[in-house]
Amino acid sequence: MRRIFFVLLVAVLAVTCAASGALAWDGTSSKGWGAGLGIPYGGVGVNYEAGAQTRLSVGLGWMENLGWNVGVKHYFGQPPAAKKGSASISVYYGTVGILRRINLNSGSESDETLQGFSVAVGWTAGHFDIGLIKPFFSIPEGAEEVGPSVKLYVGYRF
Repeated sequence: MRRIFFVLLVAVLAVTCAASGALAWDGTSSKGWGAGLGIPYGGVGVNYEAGAQTRLSVGLGWMENLGWNVGVKHYFGQPPAAKKGSASISVYYGTVGILRRINLNSGSESDETLQGFSVAVGWTAGHFDIGLIKPFFSIPEGAEEVGPSVKLYVGYRF
């Protein structure tokens, strides 16, 4: 149910931004690929953004198995490619972490990816993209999250 809600939320935001000109789909928009580490890149992978100050963002990579995300990223101030850089805030839905399940009978462990929402603040200057991201998800009984609760992402924009 949350997945459907998020897909609808992203669609409504995209239509609203496009109608107001914020996405500038008229040929003045920016599009770009990036490669990096972290949730916006699907773990270790690539990310594609399209839009003006507010951009639709899609990431695909590897995080214990296939990692993915889709979201919206808004840049403040100068264009992200400017040398001085630009702050950003993002909302994503997709692969947000790794869950370790422990079998209490056998003591064996198994890892799997988690899907959920995440919110990020970041900085893009020139070709470099860095930020902190907080994922939101529920952890079932008998399992634990692998890694910190607030995560770092680092990427290179082409």
